[in-house]
Amino acid sequence: MTTSANWFYMRGDQQQGPVTLDDLRRLLAQGELSGSDLAWSAGMPQWMMAGQIPALQAPPRAVPVEMGYYTPMMGMPQRAVDNLRNHAAPRGDTGDWPLDDARVQCFEQTVKLRKRVMAAARLYHLMLLLAVIFAVVMVIVGLATVATAPARGRQWGMFLAMLIPGGFFVGLCVLYYFSWRGTTRSQRWAPLTMFILFLIGTAVNISGCVLATAATGPAGASQAVASAIGLIFTVAFAVVSWRAFAVIPQYLLQPAWCQELIVKANL
Repeated sequence: MTTSANWFYMRGDQQQGPVTLDDLRRLLAQGELSGSDLAWSAGMPQWMMAGQIPALQAPPRAVPVEMGYYTPMMGMPQRAVDNLRNHAAPRGDTGDWPLDDARVQCFEQTVKLRKRVMAAARLYHLMLLLAVIFAVVMVIVGLATVATAPARGRQWGMFLAMLIPGGFFVGLCVLYYFSWRGTTRSQRWAPLTMFILFLIGTAVNISGCVLATAATGPAGASQAVASAIGLIFTVAFAVVSWRAFAVIPQYLLQPAWCQELIVKANL
């Protein structure tokens, strides 16, 4: 029975419990217990990761008395009154409240996890737009340069010289596009790929800073400043990518109805 307090779980190195199955499901849904934390109950041969225990995958049981479910006759629940305070009064149906307090908290937790994922997705989208702008500018400048070249042979040489940077920016556009789409759909390979690339960029900028310290004059100072600025950005982007990569498993463990609402609302 889900009301029997016969479940235990590990938080750090400390054993917690006993708690009921519903309590354990709620801890998992709210993110207080991760899918990699260990849990055990009587009858199980050994401790298992919470995310691999089938009994924990069902949402916590709704108990109207405990969860604060409000009937139409009782009007707006206090939770809604508090959340809508200082807002314009709603003009729609104020008697229909299908979500109880526990599910509202569960949705809020899912949205918090989703924000970390979407922070990375928006970053890749911005980088895609910048790469497209650079590619278009390079094409315009390249065509103008080739058109104004005095000799035909030189025109072909300039055209071939533009292929390398042009192909590079096209490749970046493709990479950023699929990383943006993949991250939006909570596919871990996307932020992981970008994290690795940002780590490579961080290493390149560190090398630039080291080389700039050995150089003298204005050129060395300019290279040092450029490398330092690039290092700040690559480190920040790597952190955003890693946070998205790390939080996706927790997000996917949330109830599917939360994920559907988030996708439908384009959050």
